[in-house]
Amino acid sequence: MTSGGGNVVGTGCHTNSVDDTTSPANLGTLADNDGSTQSHFPGAGSAAINRTPFRTRGCGSTVTVDQRGVGRPKPDDDSACDAGSVEVSTNYPIANDDSFNVDINSVNAFDVFGNDVDPEGAPL
Repeated sequence: MTSGGGNVVGTGCHTNSVDDTTSPANLGTLADNDGSTQSHFPGAGSAAINRTPFRTRGCGSTVTVDQRGVGRPKPDDDSACDAGSVEVSTNYPIANDDSFNVDINSVNAFDVFGNDVDPEGAPL
Protein backbone atom coordinates (compact mmCIF):
# COMPACT_ATOMS: atom_id res chain seq x y z
CA MET A 1 0.00 0.00 0.00
CA THR A 2 1.28 3.47 -0.84
CA SER A 3 0.73 5.92 2.00
CA GLY A 4 1.15 9.63 2.57
CA GLY A 5 1.83 8.84 6.24
CA GLY A 6 -0.05 9.41 9.48
CA ASN A 7 -2.35 6.43 9.06
CA VAL A 8 -3.50 3.91 11.62
CA VAL A 9 -3.28 0.54 9.88
CA GLY A 10 -4.02 -2.94 11.16
CA THR A 11 -1.42 -5.50 12.02
CA GLY A 12 -0.25 -7.44 9.00
CA CYS A 13 -0.73 -4.41 6.74
CA HIS A 14 2.50 -2.89 5.48
CA THR A 15 2.92 0.57 3.96
CA ASN A 16 5.77 2.54 2.48
CA SER A 17 5.63 5.17 5.26
CA VAL A 18 7.56 5.10 8.53
CA ASP A 19 4.95 7.55 9.87
CA ASP A 20 2.14 4.98 9.90
CA THR A 21 1.32 2.98 13.02
CA THR A 22 -0.09 -0.48 13.66
CA SER A 23 -1.30 0.59 17.14
CA PRO A 24 -4.95 -0.21 17.91
CA ALA A 25 -7.42 2.16 16.27
CA ASN A 26 -10.17 1.29 18.80
CA LEU A 27 -12.89 2.44 16.43
CA GLY A 28 -16.56 2.22 17.28
CA THR A 29 -19.09 0.59 14.99
CA LEU A 30 -20.31 2.41 11.91
CA ALA A 31 -22.95 4.74 13.35
CA ASP A 32 -24.70 8.12 13.19
CA ASN A 33 -22.21 10.43 14.94
CA ASP A 34 -24.12 13.66 14.20
CA GLY A 35 -23.14 13.94 10.55
CA SER A 36 -24.87 13.56 7.21
CA THR A 37 -23.22 10.14 6.79
CA GLN A 38 -22.27 7.38 9.19
CA SER A 39 -18.73 7.21 10.58
CA HIS A 40 -16.52 5.21 12.92
CA PHE A 41 -15.90 7.23 16.13
CA PRO A 42 -12.45 6.63 17.71
CA GLY A 43 -12.74 5.19 21.22
CA ALA A 44 -10.65 5.87 24.31
CA GLY A 45 -6.98 5.21 23.74
CA SER A 46 -7.31 5.15 19.96
CA ALA A 47 -4.05 5.65 18.07
CA ALA A 48 -6.06 7.87 15.68
CA ILE A 49 -6.55 10.61 18.29
CA ASN A 50 -4.13 13.54 17.81
CA ARG A 51 -2.32 11.53 15.10
CA THR A 52 -1.57 14.39 12.68
CA PRO A 53 0.53 17.33 13.93
CA PHE A 54 -0.93 20.80 13.36
CA ARG A 55 -0.15 22.22 9.90
CA THR A 56 1.01 18.87 8.47
CA ARG A 57 -0.99 16.89 5.90
CA GLY A 58 -3.52 19.76 5.81
CA CYS A 59 -4.35 19.69 9.55
CA GLY A 60 -5.83 23.10 10.31
CA SER A 61 -4.92 24.59 6.93
CA THR A 62 -6.59 22.81 4.00
CA VAL A 63 -8.45 20.27 6.15
CA THR A 64 -10.47 22.40 8.57
CA VAL A 65 -13.54 20.23 9.24
CA ASP A 66 -14.19 16.52 9.70
CA GLN A 67 -16.77 14.41 7.87
CA ARG A 68 -19.52 15.82 10.11
CA GLY A 69 -18.52 19.47 9.58
CA VAL A 70 -16.93 19.78 13.06
CA GLY A 71 -13.85 22.03 13.21
CA ARG A 72 -10.47 20.42 12.80
CA PRO A 73 -8.32 20.55 14.80
CA LYS A 74 -10.79 20.54 17.67
CA PRO A 75 -11.24 23.81 19.56
CA ASP A 76 -9.76 22.40 22.78
CA ASP A 77 -6.55 21.10 21.19
CA ASP A 78 -4.90 23.11 18.41
CA SER A 79 -1.82 20.90 18.49
CA ALA A 80 -3.05 18.00 16.34
CA CYS A 81 -5.83 16.56 14.20
CA ASP A 82 -7.25 13.08 14.59
CA ALA A 83 -6.66 10.59 11.77
CA GLY A 84 -9.81 9.49 9.99
CA SER A 85 -13.20 10.98 9.33
CA VAL A 86 -14.14 12.13 12.85
CA GLU A 87 -12.44 14.67 15.13
CA VAL A 88 -12.84 13.68 18.79
CA SER A 89 -13.39 16.45 21.31
CA THR A 90 -12.17 16.08 24.85
CA ASN A 91 -14.49 18.87 25.92
CA TYR A 92 -17.69 17.99 27.71
CA PRO A 93 -21.13 19.48 27.09
CA ILE A 94 -21.68 22.88 28.67
CA ALA A 95 -24.41 22.67 31.28
CA ASN A 96 -25.91 26.02 32.23
CA ASP A 97 -27.86 26.69 35.41
CA ASP A 98 -31.62 26.20 35.21
CA SER A 99 -34.34 28.07 37.07
CA PHE A 100 -38.07 27.30 37.04
CA ASN A 101 -41.20 28.55 38.73
CA VAL A 102 -43.35 25.74 40.09
CA ASP A 103 -47.12 25.74 40.51
CA ILE A 104 -47.80 23.24 43.30
CA ASN A 105 -51.39 22.79 42.06
CA SER A 106 -50.36 21.70 38.55
CA VAL A 107 -48.26 19.11 36.76
CA ASN A 108 -44.92 20.74 35.90
CA ALA A 109 -42.60 19.83 33.03
CA PHE A 110 -39.11 21.22 32.58
CA ASP A 111 -36.59 21.16 29.74
CA VAL A 112 -33.34 21.00 31.70
CA PHE A 113 -31.26 20.68 28.50
CA GLY A 114 -32.90 23.59 26.67
CA ASN A 115 -30.08 26.04 27.41
CA ASP A 116 -27.17 23.56 27.28
CA VAL A 117 -24.80 23.03 24.33
CA ASP A 118 -22.24 20.52 23.10
CA PRO A 119 -18.54 21.46 22.78
CA GLU A 120 -19.12 22.78 19.25
CA GLY A 121 -21.98 25.03 20.43
CA ALA A 122 -24.90 23.00 19.06
CA PRO A 123 -27.97 22.50 21.28
CA LEU A 124 -28.17 19.20 23.17
